[in-house]
Amino acid sequence: MTKDFTKVYDENARLKEENTKLKAELKGKDELLFAYESVRAPVNPLYAKNVTFKEFIRHIIKVHCWGIEEIDGFDTQDKAVELGLIEAHIATEEDVDPEFDEYEVGDTIYRFSDMLKKETDDV
Repeated sequence: MTKDFTKVYDENARLKEENTKLKAELKGKDELLFAYESVRAPVNPLYAKNVTFKEFIRHIIKVHCWGIEEIDGFDTQDKAVELGLIEAHIATEEDVDPEFDEYEVGDTIYRFSDMLKKETDDV
């Protein structure tokens, strides 16, 4: 019986050691996979911005350079809104310049989203 117990004990020790090695190997692979996915993941702000800008530029080139359509500011504006490059804003008194009657208080106007704002942008 002691011989059987020793075999089981030795096999158990061997399996524990193998399990420890496999866990370490898996952890290393998980860390590599996480590092790779975090660079390409849509939650990565730089990756998301890059994809958004590429899509907008492709739209401009396809519609306005290669297309037979006239340049349509509303189409471009709609695409920019869809991609989150600009955001709708209800005009307030601060937004309205009395010298220009382009829009009035309560009109929907558009501003650059945080993605496109410079730190010094007022608009």
